[in-house]
Formats: sequence, structure tokens, C-alpha cells
Amino acid sequence: MIGIYGFYIYDSIFLVYSNQIVFAESLGKWKFSFPSYRYRLRGKFLFLPNIFTPYKAIFLQTWPSQEKQFSPSNNNKQKIFLKALLPFRIFSVSTAVLVLLALPFGIFFLAGSNQLLIILLSIYFLNLTLVTNLWLDRKKLNLTNKEIISIAIDVIACPPFAVNIVKKISLKMRSENSPINFASKHLSKKDVIIFNSILLERVNESLDGNESNPALCEKLQKFKKRIGIRL
Repeated sequence: MIGIYGFYIYDSIFLVYSNQIVFAESLGKWKFSFPSYRYRLRGKFLFLPNIFTPYKAIFLQTWPSQEKQFSPSNNNKQKIFLKALLPFRIFSVSTAVLVLLALPFGIFFLAGSNQLLIILLSIYFLNLTLVTNLWLDRKKLNLTNKEIISIAIDVIACPPFAVNIVKKISLKMRSENSPINFASKHLSKKDVIIFNSILLERVNESLDGNESNPALCEKLQKFKKRIGIRL
């Protein structure tokens, strides 16, 4: 039973670089997080999103980057993507109820009974339905065949991994916009000010730590000026 929750939390954790920003979306509301430098692994940093909201979409933005305005086509692609993601949010919540609540209850109180078998069959039926929908909506979700196979193996082989289906899909979404414009588009005015202030601090830290790399410092300085314009 402990293993179920352990696998779920393990799958919830992902690695980010120091120059990446995590954006989370749910019901049209966006939040951002910068990685903590506390836990490092193989040159990256551990990031654990809220384990009680697996239905939130997670996106990564990298800096420094070239400024690109939000074009109508890019904006439309994102709307199509988020709309296609809705059924998988429902899958995520349904799977969480079955795998994280019903299954432990069944193992503890219904061992050897038909009720436990029904719970297990329901979980695998739901996961197979999830994979089928993933294939049908692959174009709207911008997923390659290789990515679909990878996700399918995950959710079929280990049901707790299916709870994070929204995160698995959204993390593969490739953004064509800079983090500054992305934040301006999705965050509230108050959050944009906070975002730009933290981003400026991170850029200054990167400048201090990369003095021996003139090319990178030049790129960071240009990016820093663009942040300054927004403050």
C-alpha cells in the first residue's frame, strides 16, 4: 500500500535546469514556480508539483531566449491543446480516486474478494481507455508516436503513473514563446511584476556565476535589458 503512494510521488517528481521556469495551469488560472537550488541531481534540480492537484497542466519555459510575440496561430494552438487536455484531466482525477483511494482500501479491507477484482479491472479498463484517447487526440496534443508509446508503457505497467497523465502530456508541449511574453500573456498583472523581479534576480545570479563565459554573459545582458523594460 505504501508502494502505491511511493510510486505516485516518485513519478510526480521531475528534473529541471536552473534556467527553467515551471508554469501550472488549471481552469484558465496560471501560476509559476522557479526551481529551488536545494536538491540537485546530475546537473539538474528536483521539482515536485502539488501532489494533490495532478489535473494541473505543467509547462516549462527556458531563459535566456529570443523575444517572440504571441502570434494568433501560436495562441490558437495552445487553446486547442488545452481543450484536448480536458478529458485527460478527468482521467487523472478518476484514476487518482481508484488507484490512490479505492485500491488501498480494497487491499486492506477487501483482500481476496470480488470487489477488489472489480477495482483492479476498473483501473486497467480506465488506463486502456486513456491510451486509446491519447492515440486519437495525438495531433491536437502534438505528440509523436514514440511519446505515445512511452506514456502508454508507463500507465499500463504502473497504474499510479497514470494519475500524472496531464503532467506527462503537457511537459512534452514545446513552446515557441519566451518566458517573459508567456508570463505577460497568462499571469495577472501583480504576478507578472513578481515574476519579472524573481527572473531578474536569477539572471543576475547567472551573470555572477558565468563571468568566464563572455558569449553567455552577452546573451544574459541582452535578456536582462528586456526584463528591465517590463519592470
